[in-house]
Amino acid sequence: MDRASRQYIVELDVFHQLHCLNLLRLTVWGVDMYSNHDVDIPPHVDHCIESLRQAIMCSADVAPIVWSWEDNEHRLKGHTDTLHTCRDFDLIRQWALEHQAPSFDPSVYVSDPLRGE
Repeated sequence: MDRASRQYIVELDVFHQLHCLNLLRLTVWGVDMYSNHDVDIPPHVDHCIESLRQAIMCSADVAPIVWSWEDNEHRLKGHTDTLHTCRDFDLIRQWALEHQAPSFDPSVYVSDPLRGE
């Protein structure tokens, strides 16, 4: 990246959240996605849980879940087939693909001229 351009590498949090959700899914199923990497899994899982907690609380989806009595089960049951108002994920993904960095190596330090580096 050109130092004079004063650009930053960013990631849209939605993709980080999907990564975290996938990490939790794989962890629940006992799949070690980092077996060939030097990653300490418990702190990574804790980080992902905290990231998803913040995303859920910030988004605060208030779509109603309707509860009704189920005669055959003799109990109340929540119906999670609620219609949600969503952002257009396909458009967000398309924008991200069009604006992605051509390559990214997280092991390379890039100085920050805005911080006097």
